[in-house]
Parts: sequence; structure tokens; C-alpha cells
Amino acid sequence: MGSRFDYGRMQMTATRLLDRFKQGRVTVIRTTQEPKPDDWPTWEPWEGETTTSVYELDAVVKGVSEKLVDGDVVKATDLELTCSHKMTLVEVDNAPVASVAHPFDAGLLDTLNIDGKTVTIVRDLTVPAAGTPVAHRYVVRA
Repeated sequence: MGSRFDYGRMQMTATRLLDRFKQGRVTVIRTTQEPKPDDWPTWEPWEGETTTSVYELDAVVKGVSEKLVDGDVVKATDLELTCSHKMTLVEVDNAPVASVAHPFDAGLLDTLNIDGKTVTIVRDLTVPAAGTPVAHRYVVRA
């Protein structure tokens, strides 16, 4: 039986290439709120302090591939964004910080920006779809 494919090594290769060929400024903006205390009454709204963190992505952006256009979910005017499995913290509450790399973990509550324009993820095409991600690929719409 042959050896298994090394997705971890392929992830490192994709990360290196996307760092080299990245385009523009692609960021993930995450706003978190401090957790409410355990004894906080459930009927009282919680307005704890929030923190806004900005992460830069090593990414490339292009027009969406024609084969993905279905006219319903994916439109011809959408974009395809491919990024590495790394996001670098560059700013907290509008103040620059020393760059710190983190594994990619953007979620639905985060805001994705391409050159300062907010985009919405309409389709997730992460490669591969299960297991160790080599690269994250999304169809996005402005």
C-alpha cells in the first residue's frame, strides 16, 4: 500500500505561494464582546466592552470561474477569493500591533473586506472540503 498524501506539506506550499503572489489588502474584521458574568440577570441586556481585531490574509482575487456560475447562488459578477490557512493579526481597536500569525478560522459573524470594500461569502469551496485545509476558496459578492 502506498503512502498517504501529505496535506500538511501541501498547505505549507500553498501558504508560501499565496504569501508571494497576494494581491491588494484582504482582511477579516472580527468584533468580540466580553462575556457577561455568570450572575448577570437574563432579563437585563448585556452591553459589555467590545474589541475589534483586524487580520490580514494572504489572498488572490479574480472574477468567478464560468463553470461556477449558476445564475441563482453564484452570479457572473461575483469574485473568487483564494487565501492561505493563515491570518495575521495587524490591528486591535484601531491601533497597530506586532504582526501575529494565527491559523485561519474566519466565521460567519466576521466581516471580510477586499481593498476596504465589504464582501459577502456566497459559496465556500475550501480545498479539500474535509480534513486538513490546503487553501480556502470562496465565491464572494460586493
